[in-house]
Amino acid sequence: MNTPHTHPRATEFNYVVSGKFMTGMLQENGVRPIMGTVHEGQASLFPRGSIHFEVNLGCEPAVFVAAFSNPDPGVLQVAQGLFGLPSYIVGPVLGNALNPMQIAALDAVIPANKRNWLDMGIV
Repeated sequence: MNTPHTHPRATEFNYVVSGKFMTGMLQENGVRPIMGTVHEGQASLFPRGSIHFEVNLGCEPAVFVAAFSNPDPGVLQVAQGLFGLPSYIVGPVLGNALNPMQIAALDAVIPANKRNWLDMGIV
């Protein structure tokens, strides 16, 4: 799974080389998620700033190629971004249903996204 994220400076075009992916995105507040299945040879488009994700629907490795409308698209993983904020901000966002210790426990199990386009050789 490529967890929910956004590219603040670019539109993303994904072409499926092999496999099958479920894709989804949110574009604006109050809009239902746009969900779909993208098969080999098909593509999906995520407008700049939209929160989106991709999930491999098979047990075998799957490949998609991503192209961006800007050489520096930026990326912000939603969960990592939210839980990177102080607990006094995160708590109210979650309806004050969690205390600071529970928020810290959740933050500890959210995997860090170490992907960096430059580190991956993609420029």
